[in-house]
Amino acid sequence: MVKIVPGVYVETKAEPYVVYPAFRGGVVGFVGQFEYGPENELIYIRSISDMQKYLGGLTTDDAKSLYAMLLQRPKKVVVVRVVGSDAAKASLTLQDSSAADSLKLTAKYYGTYGNDITVKVDSTEGKMTITYADITETYDLTDIDSLVNNINSQSELVVAEKLGDNLPADITNTLEGGSDGTVDDNTYIGNYDPSTGKRSGLYVLEEEPEIDIVTIGGTPSQTKNTALIEHARKNLRLAICPLSDGTNLTNALTEAANYVDSDGFSVLAFPNVIVEINNEEVEINMAYLYAGTLARIEAHRSTANVPVYGVSKLTSNLTYENVEELIENGINPVTKKGRYFVFRHGITTSNESVWKQVQVRRVFNLLSHNLDSILDEFVGRPHLPELWAHVRAKLEAYMRGVKTAGWVFDFRVKCDEELNPPEVREQGILNARVDIQPTYAALFITVVLNKVLNFETNRR
Repeated sequence: MVKIVPGVYVETKAEPYVVYPAFRGGVVGFVGQFEYGPENELIYIRSISDMQKYLGGLTTDDAKSLYAMLLQRPKKVVVVRVVGSDAAKASLTLQDSSAADSLKLTAKYYGTYGNDITVKVDSTEGKMTITYADITETYDLTDIDSLVNNINSQSELVVAEKLGDNLPADITNTLEGGSDGTVDDNTYIGNYDPSTGKRSGLYVLEEEPEIDIVTIGGTPSQTKNTALIEHARKNLRLAICPLSDGTNLTNALTEAANYVDSDGFSVLAFPNVIVEINNEEVEINMAYLYAGTLARIEAHRSTANVPVYGVSKLTSNLTYENVEELIENGINPVTKKGRYFVFRHGITTSNESVWKQVQVRRVFNLLSHNLDSILDEFVGRPHLPELWAHVRAKLEAYMRGVKTAGWVFDFRVKCDEELNPPEVREQGILNARVDIQPTYAALFITVVLNKVLNFETNRR
């Protein structure tokens, strides 16, 4: 269009790539001990009702910690339930009317909860009833094969094994022999066996790439926290480490010194809080509420001034000087603000300013994962200048979306012959670089009040 008439002109053009950022994040990985559920598997929890359904009640300390975490409204929590190596499943062998073995019922999962599963056989009604807590299952007593098949295809509580040809005789009894085993620090940390591919504890969380925040249950310890931080560093996640003493300021400051590093993968919070659970006041480590809160807010936002939900009171009331001291030592304080409790900062344990703000570390973690996925399509293509142009276009389109979303302040993409000389190309390597200016949080607002005698107005 020839621009003759004054006005506004809008030009429309097609970009080679339009890539919107994959806003991943907001998923917490949590290793803990729970009443029941599959052990060393990924269990996806989005609500308190999910926790009740898949992990049992609030009988364990880790279940209460998860409850407090869910009160913060995280996007999702991926749980790994751990049990001791000596854990056992409860079982009960039923006999027929001639006292011969009929079938064996075994709890579906390891744990003491199985000792509370009750079995009732009533030949008059022609029914077998299996109950646990508020779960009741009823099966028809037709023949032994149908009974075993129906239990194994429908039961949430037990697995049946046929031992004889006759139906079990009338009985009311509970399963027995269930045990959680001995759960210690090594149980929570777990391991990976490359020969079998089996994982346990923290290592199970490596199978879920969406996780960007991790924390660990049980009695807090430096051993577990160190393993948690290494897991976070390896998998580009944030480790929210429970302080061993979340009620004593001096002890918290002493322990925090053990987690200082340069790259900022670990986060601490203080003090512990009181949360009301089923009309009972329960002390909860602040790490779990921090993890849940971080999973609620956008990745590029600091936790500074963000409210904590479900807290009735703090275990330690902090003075202004206490807050300053905690921040100086890399710990996020929580204080009361009006009617609410809020985090007073969003910092990692890094001693380097570039990784000190928690949202900066988090955004770079997420960008690393996202760039890996969006560039995968170029692997295996001919290493030519045309490919460099495609990579640049893809990266620039993605980063424009990231910038528009406020994740970064600005960026610059480079992928050319300078980065990819012949000696690099012959190794099958394609180098690209994205220079990023992070988005930092506005933590201090300074206003100058200037007293003047009068205002002069320029007049024409």
